[in-house]
Amino acid sequence: MSYNRNVTFDIIRAICAVWIIAIWHIGEYGFPLAQNLPMGEDITTAILGIFVFISSFFVQKYCIKTMRDIRVFYLKRCIRLYIPFLVVSVLMDILFHWYENILQLMLSLIGISFLYSPGVKTLWFVSILLFFYGLTPLILSFKGKWKRILCTVVIITILVFTNYFNEIDSRMIYLCFIYCFGLSINNDTIMRFLKDKYALTISILIVGIYVLIYIYNIDIGESKVLRLPLVFALLVLLYNFSNILSKNKMASDIFINISYSSMMAYLLHRLIYVLFWHVCHEWPYSGWYFGLMIPVIFITSYYVQLNYDRCVVKKLNVLFDL
Repeated sequence: MSYNRNVTFDIIRAICAVWIIAIWHIGEYGFPLAQNLPMGEDITTAILGIFVFISSFFVQKYCIKTMRDIRVFYLKRCIRLYIPFLVVSVLMDILFHWYENILQLMLSLIGISFLYSPGVKTLWFVSILLFFYGLTPLILSFKGKWKRILCTVVIITILVFTNYFNEIDSRMIYLCFIYCFGLSINNDTIMRFLKDKYALTISILIVGIYVLIYIYNIDIGESKVLRLPLVFALLVLLYNFSNILSKNKMASDIFINISYSSMMAYLLHRLIYVLFWHVCHEWPYSGWYFGLMIPVIFITSYYVQLNYDRCVVKKLNVLFDL
């Protein structure tokens, strides 16, 4: 495990992973937490947006000038994400028939599962990330903010037209905009925004407005566009909270380890939940046992990720001269 990490962003990523895995998804197994919150679904949608934005923030460091740069980028993403995704996808389908049919499985494995709506549980998000990573060298090859924004507009326009002729996963356009926007804006600008005291004040006001909307049961429809301000407001709040938390060594060490294992935990948690469900769903108070599975998921994922990095990633990086 590398310790050359941005602790504040590690904490944000860890909080996002815990929300999705330990609070949102566990509700499907008799232990509802976020589902009982008035803003639970919108918070979850925003959390996914934050995770995507952070992903774009970190891949923005890549300099894409030559074919070798593109090759290195794709190989790193393939080794880091695609191989575990492929293994888990096939395993889930063999054990639990996770995909509706072979077409949905194949579309998911090549990163265009959004063409098959609704998407498969959980793994739809990783498939969409693969699609975003596929677009990344194209966007990064443009130098300058406005050229990248123009490229983003073209990509979103294509997706909108695709949706018009063939309904795609509604989350795709929303998340694609956030990812491409993160690639288009310079990281220094993003950091100034996150640290700005006025941005913090506005973010608190935005969250307050959303709370009032739910308190007074104001209908704002299903449009994801109206949820975009909540994404960036929660990101600013999480950044400031995580920055304070990063000063505590014990807390930051725990969150760093959770962040390190977060993608593997996202891939494996359904497998662990479903296996456990087959064993204990008829037990009294079985929902509470699922609560006990949360540390098991993150600890297991940490060691799976650690050994995968040591035994696979390290050797493949040497093999492909990465």
